[in-house]
Amino acid sequence: MKRILVCFKIVNNFDDVLPGDWQDIGTGEVDTSYTKRMLNCFDESALEMALCLREEYQALGEESELTALTVNPGYADPTYKTLFALRYNQIAVVETEEALRFSPGSTAALLARYAREKGPFDLILTGREAGPGDSGQVPLLLCESLSLPCLTEVTDLHAGPDGVLVQHDVDGGICTQKVYAPAVYAVGNAKKAYLRMPTLREKMAVKGRSPERYAWNSGAGSPARLLGLHREDNTRACRFLEGEDMAEKARALYDEYFADFLKEAKA
Repeated sequence: MKRILVCFKIVNNFDDVLPGDWQDIGTGEVDTSYTKRMLNCFDESALEMALCLREEYQALGEESELTALTVNPGYADPTYKTLFALRYNQIAVVETEEALRFSPGSTAALLARYAREKGPFDLILTGREAGPGDSGQVPLLLCESLSLPCLTEVTDLHAGPDGVLVQHDVDGGICTQKVYAPAVYAVGNAKKAYLRMPTLREKMAVKGRSPERYAWNSGAGSPARLLGLHREDNTRACRFLEGEDMAEKARALYDEYFADFLKEAKA
């Protein structure tokens, strides 16, 4: 029996936050309920990756058990129903009074506590990062707490009879290797980015199921204090090249941007 734990997060779509609300978003004094709530994109890839692994283990004649774990999700009932319908065996929700939105250490401590108390798990999958903040610290802190190796920027996982074949991005290329021991996999730009959708019949079959809930404090000390937020400026300067045809525009581009550069290079 292979036991797979997937850590996921329900996030607000912060692209919907009004510009005037950004400075107050971390203080708890601004209402962000008008924004869409959804699965963090990298966590969604991890959840789908676990389903694919289960199918591959079944083809190898080995059963697997899937557990989905989240911390302080807020309203997430549609996500729970979807995961149960997709035959996740357990869904665990850790609820705490701590403000964990900007405290990766506290979040990782809660995930690690669950993994220790309910484990051992053969594979632990997470998204590589989750907004706001996008610090990418949670998978690394989680593996440190559990004394497990961590593979980051995972794009693909395949089950084998004697290990897991992992593909992940590294500086300068793509690395493929086989992992034999339990590990934490931080999923990045995966080949299968979206969670499959269950049928209505599958949803109706799990209508009465509900997640296991735990009321825990992280014990990780004082969480980080948010000083402020700002929206990244993505504006770009743009100029249209003047000219009667493409040849004239190409000449204008060369004269203005490349001529001096080439002279310096030759010198």
